[in-house]
Amino acid sequence: MGRSALIGLATLALVGCGRNEAPSVRSWREPPPAPVAPVAPVVSEQAVVWQLPPGWRVREGGGMRRATFEVEVRGAVHECSLTVLPGEAGGIEANARRWAAQIGRSAEGPEWLAWLAASTAGTTRAGAPLWIFDFSRLPTDAPDAPSMLAAVVRRPTDTLFLKMVGSGEALNEVRDSFTELARSLQ
Repeated sequence: MGRSALIGLATLALVGCGRNEAPSVRSWREPPPAPVAPVAPVVSEQAVVWQLPPGWRVREGGGMRRATFEVEVRGAVHECSLTVLPGEAGGIEANARRWAAQIGRSAEGPEWLAWLAASTAGTTRAGAPLWIFDFSRLPTDAPDAPSMLAAVVRRPTDTLFLKMVGSGEALNEVRDSFTELARSLQ
């Protein structure tokens, strides 16, 4: 078949063999998604033990929050939460970035990386890996912005998160007892 014959066949195909009918249109509509039942949060059932620092009180929690600790600083009661999640729970850096965003601190640049590297604290008294984060040591544009102390304890099957939010001055006063509580977790 020659070149002109091929061009002729292509022209006939485009013209549609002389028919004036509109091409049929087909459409597909996605079915609506099936309703999803609410999913209960996954929690670790492993027991958690701690030693309460002097002057601290504890209220039992439920679900992911195992306990709420309270300590009075400068006439005001400050809360510290203990949360337990199975596995690695997103990882150390991802959680630290999320917490920094919660209190308006930057989680970018060389200051962030240096701060993150300096946050490794070693182990608990029971030998579990422990990281302690003092967010007051991260730069902020707002001097009156809240700060946070956070500790992460990795156990074989779950991760413990100890967090306390407040002013930099208040957290500075309880930093040592917060660290003592974090090191006692097992």
